[in-house]
Amino acid sequence: MEASRNSTLRQSDVIAVITEFEEMLRYRLAEGQTVVLDGIGRFSLRVESEGVDDPSKFRIKKHIRRIICRFLPSSHRNSDGTISYSLSKDVDVDWEKGGRI
Repeated sequence: MEASRNSTLRQSDVIAVITEFEEMLRYRLAEGQTVVLDGIGRFSLRVESEGVDDPSKFRIKKHIRRIICRFLPSSHRNSDGTISYSLSKDVDVDWEKGGRI
């Protein structure tokens, strides 16, 4: 594993941290929370479903089309109104006002 070669951590330590992070991420998303990682971005779940006239007729297996895990990179607004998204170290992308990822 590359991370263990570039640090003083053992491979087993890196794997343990990643495994714990994965479990926390799954749990928080399943609870409907947005997970924010400072300097990286935010993860959230979105559900696409078919509407029904009577809420009592809604069935998860029948009406849920898909669940999407959305990631929005960390960003900041510039003085000129553009937004800079930090996608990785030393790489910034500037989006115009109203721009979307």
